[in-house]
Order: sequence, then C-alpha cells, then structure tokens
Amino acid sequence: MTVVGVDGCPGGWVAVAYEQTLVECQVFETAAELWAAHERAGTILVDIPIGLREDSAEARACDPAAREVLGRRGNSVFPAPIRPAAHAPDYERAKAIQERHTEGSLGRQTWAICDKISDLDELLREIPEARGTVREAHPEVCFWALAGGEPTQHSKPNGGTGSRRRRRGR
Repeated sequence: MTVVGVDGCPGGWVAVAYEQTLVECQVFETAAELWAAHERAGTILVDIPIGLREDSAEARACDPAAREVLGRRGNSVFPAPIRPAAHAPDYERAKAIQERHTEGSLGRQTWAICDKISDLDELLREIPEARGTVREAHPEVCFWALAGGEPTQHSKPNGGTGSRRRRRGR
C-alpha cells in the first residue's frame, strides 16, 4: 500500500510517497494535480486542516484533542478557520468573517496557509472519492506517537536538536 505524506510549500504541495521504501518525492502545483497523481494511494496524509466548519463557533474535535496530548507543545496546533474565512479574498475580510461567526479571530499564521486550506477543501468537496483517502495529519502528533506518547521536548528550530530528535522518533 502506498502512503503519501504531503505539506504545503512555496511551489504548491510537496508529496513524498512510500510503499516499503521511498517511492518518489514530487511537487504539485495544486491539490487536484496531487490527487490525479496519487488517487490510487492507500492513504494521503496532509498537514493542512480539513473538515472545515461553515459558521460554527465550536472547535473541531481533533484540535483540542491534539493540544491535550501535546501538552506544552500544543501551541503548534492553531485553530482552523471556518470555510468562508478560508476562501476569503484577503486577510481583513477573512478575519472579519471568522470573528462574526466564531468566538475567535483569525491569526496571520493561519491566514498564511489559507490558500492551501481552500485548495484542498475544494478538492475534497468536488471529488467525494478523495475523502476516504485524504486525511489530516499533524506532524507534532505523529512525533508524539513515535515517541511513545511523549511530546517532543524541543522545537524544530532549536539549534537543530528538535529536528534531529524528530528524525530519530524521540
């Protein structure tokens, strides 16, 4: 079974496909191109919020659950925007939409990835078959699981220590 790990990058989406070893690493401009190349994969894990709310102030259940298991590293899980905010044409409108419909605001860090969020959201809304294959995966939660249920002690940019420990699964 092929598993594809995906993250947003300046050129679109970087995808790393594995079977039992690395199969390929490729950049796709759009989520639709990514899907066309990997629709036969068993699982596509994406580090982008999916399952957006329309206008609810209620948090997605996965976000507080991820923050809880990560403890002090839980700040790496930021709130997902509601769908209309993610698809807004500019930050000021997106922020106003988010504030009008929820109990929170829209941070610049979230807005910085809204183009990716909306690209993937459109794919999942237009191609129902993708919903069974494409799954959201948060890297810090994956590292937590690889470390036996312990949050990482160092951030990624911490002089390289955090990055090295993540590669070793601790």
